[in-house]
Amino acid sequence: MVPELGGTGHGRLPVVVVGAGPYGLATAAWLAAADVTTRVFGEPMESWRTHMPDGMFLKSVPTASSISAPEGGHRFADFRAARGGPPVGDTYPIPVEEFIAYGRWFQERRVPDVERTAVRDVRAADGGFGVTLDSGEEIIAGAVVMAGGLAPYAYSRRASPPTRATTPTSPGSPADGSRSSARASRRWRARPCSTSRAPGPR
Repeated sequence: MVPELGGTGHGRLPVVVVGAGPYGLATAAWLAAADVTTRVFGEPMESWRTHMPDGMFLKSVPTASSISAPEGGHRFADFRAARGGPPVGDTYPIPVEEFIAYGRWFQERRVPDVERTAVRDVRAADGGFGVTLDSGEEIIAGAVVMAGGLAPYAYSRRASPPTRATTPTSPGSPADGSRSSARASRRWRARPCSTSRAPGPR
């Protein structure tokens, strides 16, 4: 059963999804399956295309790297099969470029009406949310799903100047280049939407 999402009065939209990456696309797919009128805004897989390093591999294994959908036929394995690729096991490292292509493939099939415009502002309004687009269009929505990725919230700790207490073996030391590099590498290993639990209405 879909919960009440703020009403559908004149000019009022039940749900707006901000972001068209794995989580935004999965949310939109489940809402569509539940017949919830939704508008989705963003460039498909934009954060993955613009903020992930070339040559990166996903941390998650193939069986845990599918974007959630309410019906079959949209898993990562289905994407590979549709492109003529052989089946792969969980020892296969997924290149980020392949996952981006999978996300676009999923979007074209399950969320074809993504509106490729940016959201400028979201605020409380009229018992719901006011959403302002870059185009200047104003929308009132009962619910807003923020799925824009982590890029706007990125934080890099400023390195402290070396002191006598700083040694090459101290965690976080500026002299500890190898460990810092390892931490940076781990930060760039991203995990997509898991299929263990489906987002959206339950």
